[in-house]
Amino acid sequence: MRNFAFRFLMTNLLLLVTLPGTPPLAAEPVRFARDVLPILSANCYACHGPDEHERQAEMRLDLEAAAKQPRDNAAPIWPSQPDQSLILERMTSTDPERMMPPPKSRKQVTPTQVETIRQWIVEGAPWGRHWSFEPVVKPAGSLDQLVTAALQQRGLAMRPQATPQARVRRLSLDLIGLPPTPEQADAFAKAPTRAAYEELVWELLNSPRFGEHWARMWLDLARYADTKGYEKDLGRTVWPYRDWVVAAL
Repeated sequence: MRNFAFRFLMTNLLLLVTLPGTPPLAAEPVRFARDVLPILSANCYACHGPDEHERQAEMRLDLEAAAKQPRDNAAPIWPSQPDQSLILERMTSTDPERMMPPPKSRKQVTPTQVETIRQWIVEGAPWGRHWSFEPVVKPAGSLDQLVTAALQQRGLAMRPQATPQARVRRLSLDLIGLPPTPEQADAFAKAPTRAAYEELVWELLNSPRFGEHWARMWLDLARYADTKGYEKDLGRTVWPYRDWVVAAL
């Protein structure tokens, strides 16, 4: 019985391998900011980055123009030419005098990371700009259309629209972290129109409370504090930075 089951399994596996099927999906292009930059930043920028005092061999890999500057029929990164890209030669070298990162750094790129760099170069080594500098492209459809389609696929439906009181409360808590005033709630409940809603949105966005509410996230990331805390609970004079963040929002 075991032999029969084994032969049956192997026969089906062979059929899966030998029979023609649909071609695999094309691999997603390598993206510089997502896939390549973390590798370079962790392994290369200490010696080939912005610090001119630590830079080695007059080679910069943090700037596109410098990284692609040809030298002696090669370049640190030569678009579409992995065999002429010095970065790959050094990453794959077994010579301790040439391999990068150098052994003394105790850093090492993995074969997967090397292949990522190679594939990126084969694809033309597109640098790309940071997402914040890319123009905003308006989506073809609204978010509600995407949500509705996903719900329908699961046999679900949209919930009924919230009451005016609930909508104004949610809006106020989201934007300024505080419930609406009685006057705001009553005014919107009496005339819950789209124009009134948009007017309330702008009123809350222009409120100082908006900056105070959302600045907390950025200040937490920067580890901001008004005092040093613990046994050295002394005052600090960094509050202008706090106020600048609040005003910027």
